[in-house]
Amino acid sequence: MKKLLALAFLLLPLLLLAGILLKPDGEVSTLENRTLLTRKDLRLSLRGNAFQEDAETYLSDQFPLRAFFKAREAELFLALGAGEFDDLYVGKDKRLFERYPAFDEGFLRKEGAKINRLASEGGVPVTALPVPPAEIPLRKLLPEGAPVYDHAALMKLFREAAGEAKVLDLAPVLTDPGDYYRTDHHWTTGGAYKAYLLWMASREGEFYKLSGEGKADALPEPEAETVSRDFRGTLFSRAPGRNVPPDEIRLPPIPEGVRAEADGKEIPFYDLSALEGSDKYAVFQGGNHGFLRVDNPEGGEGVLLVLRDSFANSLLPFLIREYRTVILIDERYALLDPLEAVRTYGVTEVLWVKKCVP
Repeated sequence: MKKLLALAFLLLPLLLLAGILLKPDGEVSTLENRTLLTRKDLRLSLRGNAFQEDAETYLSDQFPLRAFFKAREAELFLALGAGEFDDLYVGKDKRLFERYPAFDEGFLRKEGAKINRLASEGGVPVTALPVPPAEIPLRKLLPEGAPVYDHAALMKLFREAAGEAKVLDLAPVLTDPGDYYRTDHHWTTGGAYKAYLLWMASREGEFYKLSGEGKADALPEPEAETVSRDFRGTLFSRAPGRNVPPDEIRLPPIPEGVRAEADGKEIPFYDLSALEGSDKYAVFQGGNHGFLRVDNPEGGEGVLLVLRDSFANSLLPFLIREYRTVILIDERYALLDPLEAVRTYGVTEVLWVKKCVP
């Protein structure tokens, strides 16, 4: 019996390796919404640790029944109430948080300098809405003793780099658990609406008031339609336990006649087909685009330029109320100088909306 156990112990790794090498490589993990490393992607280099690092990633990505074992591992951690899972915090009520023990000073200085240039040379008002990850405004829901970055220091550094641009702090406003998805890093429709109100208050002080604690005494949120009750986002893809409750996606109404064009092609403002796929957040304009233009014939005068990441996708339904035209540029996908865009499109105001810890 002992010999059989010893033989099984020796043969199991060989069988697993054979299973990895003999089966066709998977190229995409729909559960994790990411590309997997395949054999053709391995860097055959004798210098440094490139090949070793790739080999480890490859074996992990192509492990037989990987998705099954990953899900069971996550469920065990969640059932035990573990405070951390991979690069996530597991908070109260099984809420998932990304871990950010520090922030990237280089990113903030670079982005701050960019919007300072727009404010000083563009001749238009510039406002920045650095979006804090949920772990900052909802830190009471984190596991006991979980370290987080110094948000006050981040805001101080960013304001200094932004110079003449106005920088608004969203952390005191987004303090309700419903302001962020439980299973995704994005803010919800409710959280995006609060950001919109804070921006409007900074432009038109009578639009609504902020109390001494920074809480919004605001206009009621427009009635939004719930289009999904089983949304599990990017954080769930990294901890895919069945015992994590799903989120709802709600879509606020948009004015009649709104037209959206992405990279020269007309697109639906709400892409309901995305609700059938793994990336349901793409229901907002079909996901990320390098250049997006939205025209609202019922909107106010002027052109708003939004320098953004994906957080602006769910903010856009509110922004289009204020302008005849909103132009959004995601510089990860579009090589377009923002100052040139200000001059080319007759921009009258600039809004910077990105997660402040990339």
